[in-house]
Amino acid sequence: MTISRRNFLKVAGAAGGALLAGGASPARAAQSPQTSAGGVEFNGMLIDTTKCIGCRACEEACNEANKLPKPKVSFSTESVFEETRDTTTGAYTVVNRFPNGKNPDEPVFVRKQCMHCNQPACASACLTKAMEKTREAAVVYNSGFVTNVAAISSLIGRGDVVVCDKLNHASIVDGCRLSGAEFVRVPHNDVAAMDRALSAVPERAGRLVVVDAVFSMDGDLIDLPAVVEVCRKHQAWLMVDESHSFGVLGADGRGIESHFGLHESIPIKMSSLSKAIPSVGGFIAGATDLIAYLKHVSRAFVFSAALPPASTAAALAAIDLLEAEPQRVARLRARAQQLRAGLRRGGIEVRDDPTPIVPVMTGSDEAALKMTQLLFDAGIFASPVVSPAVPPKTSRLRITTTAAHSEGDVDQVVGGLVNAWTAVMSPPGAGSAAPDASPGPRRRQPWKAPAR
Repeated sequence: MTISRRNFLKVAGAAGGALLAGGASPARAAQSPQTSAGGVEFNGMLIDTTKCIGCRACEEACNEANKLPKPKVSFSTESVFEETRDTTTGAYTVVNRFPNGKNPDEPVFVRKQCMHCNQPACASACLTKAMEKTREAAVVYNSGFVTNVAAISSLIGRGDVVVCDKLNHASIVDGCRLSGAEFVRVPHNDVAAMDRALSAVPERAGRLVVVDAVFSMDGDLIDLPAVVEVCRKHQAWLMVDESHSFGVLGADGRGIESHFGLHESIPIKMSSLSKAIPSVGGFIAGATDLIAYLKHVSRAFVFSAALPPASTAAALAAIDLLEAEPQRVARLRARAQQLRAGLRRGGIEVRDDPTPIVPVMTGSDEAALKMTQLLFDAGIFASPVVSPAVPPKTSRLRITTTAAHSEGDVDQVVGGLVNAWTAVMSPPGAGSAAPDASPGPRRRQPWKAPAR
């Protein structure tokens, strides 16, 4: 059967089974990891994720409930084979426990200790790695913008419906518009509105929900657990743009699924290769059939040159480094928390989000541009975001930390921002009027870095 854009969502979803509406079968969904204050709770075991060393072992685990001995585990590119022992007869058998293998409804268990380094915390990293193997294939495009436009416009068309968060990236919006599908935008992070929009979709129409994992202008997160539930309820495909969450969220930097403990919940995963991964390009990861379809139908892939070898090598090296050194993610998180705390001490109100994107709201375009110039004169580069990139009266400075910044770097940025804010937003004798977007207290005196 020839699969066209019109029927791909329906045909591939029915054939793929586990891929439709987030993918996990009822048996595996019941066994999904749940996050808690102490780590990840899975099958009755609490796995400490605070000391994960990222051993990259990629292993399955013994079933704690049956008190089996540690299994011997080997991996191929397609399956995980686990040697287990019958507690009655003592006989050993080999079972394929890979989620997309011969036993797709077999639950995935967590090993109590890593077979390579015997550190209990490694179990969380190994579980994540195993779950990520369910992304069977990927296709790479020339940029993140092109990736969204190409994928969305290839997957849906006339007669289909695409539901989009109002604050999604411009590339998602353009892809939805170019697709020819009915384009429904819902208020930001309003899952109830998304539910109503999907309820109104005709029965025979294809359904696609597209959201950002982290919204680039505000730094806040999509409510992934609620969105996944709504997509499963309405049998809708879910596509998540992880450009600002890949390499940032989760103890291992694997993104929003890792952050919420909802592995295998996103059937169409997208990310650019120019954010945490310092290269160019973008990719879609998913099932083999999905990626094969995009490679043959997506015009931006078929009729564009491949990425330069140097850019590809840089992206691969960065991903290897992210896997080998997950402590970089913890360092990034610490710098972002330091930045937010410093700005609050200086009288600048900022959101409390688990991302390194920190918007400093100025309200007017003029104020954002003046603060940018003052920061530049102080040796600090900051990006102003003014209308029409954002709605009028919501202009801002978009400040972003990285794992390469030191504590001293962040202190310098905080000091420069507070001084610029004092000069532009609340100069002496100017009154206490605040910008519409972020009212809050003002600090009148120049900020000084704390003594160390």
